[in-house]
Amino acid sequence: MLYKFKHIYTHKFIVLLSNLGLVPKIEIRFVTDPNIIEYKKKSKNLLKKIFNYFNLHYAREFVLINSRAFDTVKESQIEIEENQIILLDEMMDNYQWISLRKKTDSKNLEKHYYYLIRLLKHLSNIYKKEVVICIHPMDNLEKKKRLFADFRVIKYQTRKYIFKAFLVLFTESSAIVDAILLKKRIVSFYSSYMDENMIKHTENYAENIGTVKINIEDEITFNKDDFLLKLDKAKEKYLNFIESRIVPDGNNLGYEKIIKTLKERFFY
Repeated sequence: MLYKFKHIYTHKFIVLLSNLGLVPKIEIRFVTDPNIIEYKKKSKNLLKKIFNYFNLHYAREFVLINSRAFDTVKESQIEIEENQIILLDEMMDNYQWISLRKKTDSKNLEKHYYYLIRLLKHLSNIYKKEVVICIHPMDNLEKKKRLFADFRVIKYQTRKYIFKAFLVLFTESSAIVDAILLKKRIVSFYSSYMDENMIKHTENYAENIGTVKINIEDEITFNKDDFLLKLDKAKEKYLNFIESRIVPDGNNLGYEKIIKTLKERFFY
């Protein structure tokens, strides 16, 4: 209820105030999700139709653009390679997550990382690739270096290493957008030691993007060639997500469209 009050009801209240003229509306909202714009055009609900007709949204105008990831990848000078196995490590007990759920039991956390490290070592061994652990900018580097003592742990260089990835493993990370756009081999993993919300994220990525999903507690029996074939075949499913959520605006650079739109609306 506290989460809903902070993130849902408070927003609705601000929208109400904006329509009463008590707080200013956002002039333009740049979005990468065409569903937001389609929702305004095709909503069948009568109340929503009225809401859309009188433009009672918090933003006066929605403009579709390509994602920042598209801009970065298109203009990047980083060479695309397949040298390493990359883990986008999750901060399982970050204070933001703990505010929504209980703290992970230390024994469960230990077991989770035991199985994860076991999988990483196996993948490194069968594919003869170095494992690199990419951690969140807010994460504790020294702590993660101790946890992943057998691997290289890096901070602030996630995009660089995704460009060099042979395989990317993750549970939940906004950085995965780069890997999807580059059509890297991706594994969404989970364990019974993760909370329900994190497991749901893994399932959503597998369902909506097509990433290969595995339980790290399962016995490792897969054939390396068959598994690689499965990962490569999964990449074919990325296209719909790329076109609908990352690159929905053709070949246009997002930042250029933002500048152009602002000039047209406010400076010409």
